[in-house]
Amino acid sequence: MLSLSPVADEKSDSNTRIIPDQEPRFDPLIYLECLKIVEQRDKLEKNNLTPVMLNEIMAVEDELGIDLPEQYENFLLQVGPGSEYGQLAYWYHLDLTRDGNLLQINQELQKRAKNRPRNPLKRFLAVYDPCDGSLVGFVRTNDGYKKEVFAWFEDERVLEPLAQDFCSFLQSNIDCTGTDYDLAVLKVENSHRQGMSVKANNLLRGS
Repeated sequence: MLSLSPVADEKSDSNTRIIPDQEPRFDPLIYLECLKIVEQRDKLEKNNLTPVMLNEIMAVEDELGIDLPEQYENFLLQVGPGSEYGQLAYWYHLDLTRDGNLLQINQELQKRAKNRPRNPLKRFLAVYDPCDGSLVGFVRTNDGYKKEVFAWFEDERVLEPLAQDFCSFLQSNIDCTGTDYDLAVLKVENSHRQGMSVKANNLLRGS
């Protein structure tokens, strides 16, 4: 089992950890729709992001010895890991039987941090590789995770804040115009409405 080291000297602070009822709301499906728009616009290979099942998340959490951040879990359940932007970036998959999974990547990072007491990698959970020499992820605290998303820069060997939270990171990682973004939002909203309509009709038939 891999266990990320908590921060023993860091005080619990509600401003530095994810609190479910205070999380900003951003539908991960908007992110997925924006990716599709960019792929069509730039003639890129389609992404292969695939939603995971809750039991897959729980299996990884058991091996890691920690829960995954809630917003990230929601992303995995709705959008999922895989490659994007023409395979120029990817979210680490959760299949523990295949190389390159989330657990394996973070085990390798922890090996690098071993015997280096001040190495920030000891608290880092990498989840995304933008293939630019950095890794993106979360920093563990003694009672959860810091709210911010961080980037580990291998060449400089530094860990720096990248976004104020996971939703902000997703929005900043979208390479589309304001008009395209509005179109993606509209598509997701229409999809939700259709889903609610189908559910309502099924309930009526059942009654």
